[in-house]
Amino acid sequence: MVTPEEKPNRMQKRTAVTRKKLIVAAIKNFTKKGVDGTNIQDITETADLALGTFYTHFETKDHLIETIVAHILEVHERNIEDIAKVIKDPAVISYIGTRAMIEQLYDDPTFQWLVRKPELLVDKIMTAIRPFADQVIANAIKSGRMEARVTPEIVLYFIFWGLVGLLNTVERGIITSTKTKMINEFERLYLRLFDINEEEFRELDRKYKKTARLIASNTNLDYI
Repeated sequence: MVTPEEKPNRMQKRTAVTRKKLIVAAIKNFTKKGVDGTNIQDITETADLALGTFYTHFETKDHLIETIVAHILEVHERNIEDIAKVIKDPAVISYIGTRAMIEQLYDDPTFQWLVRKPELLVDKIMTAIRPFADQVIANAIKSGRMEARVTPEIVLYFIFWGLVGLLNTVERGIITSTKTKMINEFERLYLRLFDINEEEFRELDRKYKKTARLIASNTNLDYI
């Protein structure tokens, strides 16, 4: 229970509202003009705020971008945790979570920009998702879905560095691939760790693709 002392006061509420306005305005501009094509003045004008207000909440545009990415990943992790309350098979949970993340990384202009900084992006992903992902892998080992000799930390870095590295090569034009083909090929390779064969993959794809896309489209700004 929140005590009276913990409830946000009027100033804190006002600060939160202003911060959210800046984030929403940034997302609108990033979607319309791209991250590189958006400057801080574009953001404050869209939010109908003074230019100096931006610097009360964020040090730089990069700081704002990192805040948006951290928020989206937090919501992603929360959504997958909710899925895991209903679905117990770690392979299914991993399929949904990974596919939703790929959809977000591929489509969201903020993530597309951050793909150029792979070390930072992997760090953000690991910070947000690792505790829950560790548990999924532990459950996969316990249930026999994954070999007992694997190390969860190595598996996670393999997955996330592989994913971000792949998207980085697409961003730089080294690999040309459609979104669907790239997602399917990555998922097939990744799910081999869970001993998922081609027939099982097709069934997962048929049953849970829409769920993953729904999660990918939910950034839920109400949590900011």
